Amino acid sequence: METPIKSLDYCYTFAFDCDGVLTPSTIQVGDAGNNKHFSIYDGTGFHLLSKMGFRCIVISTDRYSCCSTRAKQLNVEYIRCPVGASKNNLLADHGIVSYFYIGDDIGDVSAISASIFSFCPKSAPSYIKSRVDIVLQTAGGSGVVLEVALLVADQLSFDVSSIFT
Repeated sequence: METPIKSLDYCYTFAFDCDGVLTPSTIQVGDAGNNKHFSIYDGTGFHLLSKMGFRCIVISTDRYSCCSTRAKQLNVEYIRCPVGASKNNLLADHGIVSYFYIGDDIGDVSAISASIFSFCPKSAPSYIKSRVDIVLQTAGGSGVVLEVALLVADQLSFDVSSIFT
């Protein structure tokens, strides 16, 4: 790994933006409402992070139930963020002041700036890529959580095969 993830020894919370991180940066809107696509690989990533002792949170401004439904399916904590609110302040309101953050857009800047260590998918715009510690090789909606989990597992020398037994 080129850039070591700092603070893995004392920070145990990962906060993930939903739109553009767990999903591609697209939305399908039709008569049936708002539809989003999620990667199956992220379920494995959340499971792996949990097995390594990390708390995972999905935070989103999603007004529909897509992100909260997916978080519930994966047994991951979900925090709804009002549009325009600071995600960093909202995390602090929930007692979370020390966290790793994974985001991809302007609404994530406060949380990226306040996080101990930050990541973004390769599909993030340049104004986000220039602010994070690691730009991932995975695009949003293509397994970002799994890539983060595997980076963490590698750094901690965690046997990934142990989650399958």
